[in-house]
Amino acid sequence: MEATPKRLDLWCLVLLLICAFATLVDSQQPGYINIDCGLTDPSYSDGVTKLTYVSDDQFIDTGLNVKIASKYAVKNLISQFLTVRSFSNGTRNCYTLKSLTAGSKYLVRALFMYGDYDSLNKPPIFDIHLGVNYWDTFTVSSVDDPYISEIITTATSNYLQVCLINKNQGTPFISGLELRPLPTRVYADANSTHSLVSNGRLDLGAKEYVRYPDDLFDRLWLPATSQGWKDISSRSLVQPKTDFMVPSFVMQTAVTTLSTLQPLTIPWHSNNESTVFLMILHFCEVEASTVREFYMFVNGDPVFTITPGASPLSVPLSLTGNTTYSVSLVASSRSRFPPLLNAFELYTIQPNGIPTYSGDVSAIETIKKNYRVNKGWSGDPCVPTDFSWTGVNCTSDSSKNPRITALNLSYSGLTGSIISAFGDLSALKSLDLSYNDLSGALPTSLDQLTALTYL
Repeated sequence: MEATPKRLDLWCLVLLLICAFATLVDSQQPGYINIDCGLTDPSYSDGVTKLTYVSDDQFIDTGLNVKIASKYAVKNLISQFLTVRSFSNGTRNCYTLKSLTAGSKYLVRALFMYGDYDSLNKPPIFDIHLGVNYWDTFTVSSVDDPYISEIITTATSNYLQVCLINKNQGTPFISGLELRPLPTRVYADANSTHSLVSNGRLDLGAKEYVRYPDDLFDRLWLPATSQGWKDISSRSLVQPKTDFMVPSFVMQTAVTTLSTLQPLTIPWHSNNESTVFLMILHFCEVEASTVREFYMFVNGDPVFTITPGASPLSVPLSLTGNTTYSVSLVASSRSRFPPLLNAFELYTIQPNGIPTYSGDVSAIETIKKNYRVNKGWSGDPCVPTDFSWTGVNCTSDSSKNPRITALNLSYSGLTGSIISAFGDLSALKSLDLSYNDLSGALPTSLDQLTALTYL
């Protein structure tokens, strides 16, 4: 079996399985955000998960709601894929997921199915960002290919923004968004400086997918096996450990090879040798009274000796510097049984950029909302610099939070009084509000702008 990063067929199979099996769960889960993009009704209870999904109107104020072509709205297609929100205007359009906790960890899942919603019969290509950071690129070969992308990240503020970036290769769109809170102790590599982009999460030897409520964090575990492997399982429950909290149903199944002479190998490829991967292998003995010991090799080099027991063991590997990778499990001479593997996860470790100073963001968002500024402002006002807001200039020190230093809102159709939020842009050096219909006295908050040289 070969595990290739961003293999679409893995996630396609997940979706087929989700459509095939129903799981009875509560309609609400604390901290979950379930969005059906393009939905015109306020909400509904999903027929499979029983979770409540809501319209995306409260999360974004741009874009157009569209249904996919009727020929692709097949029976048992999950509801999120029946509609999309598309974005023909603007380079960057962003959803804002609010009421989060700064410093907390979250899994964010974006879902897409083109379904020829625009009657062009040509799926677009566009980038997906989480806040100021590149996340993924949407590209599929068929109009009815579903696509799922997941990222694990730590929030730096009380919100996260999912942004779609127009690359002039078709109109960006999205079908659904889901957010799941995670304990801060899991996935330690997802922190204030790095995020984890999922390339796959496989439950080996399983017959059905696993997700919530069997996985309290609603991770999608795809069943997988391969020719030359033997599926084994146990009915005994496995107590999850705190490092990755792998659910019992995942650890109760596994694969082995057919003999102690045959290694169990997971290969994959990368397009860039500088890409940093995190591979997490999960082990738990599922056969009673078994003497099993094996070595783990990475690209031919020995790294660990594994003796799986009744308690789960998770082994994270950070890998980089190659374009071809191979993790092999080889039985030791003392082992009476072949190597075993219950599940594995593969992520790309991506560095996080530094967002604009939160005080400046709050102030400029207040200004945008109060005056209904129509300049295509969406996402972070300063970074990435290619998408900085029109009329906004910022500092460029990459080691610090950018600050807004100049704001030009001339000829912007502003009316009413000058609000105090302008004075909250404390690093402002230049403010141009000319040729608008503003009235009243200047707010006293402008006296705080000690760096202001032009008004």
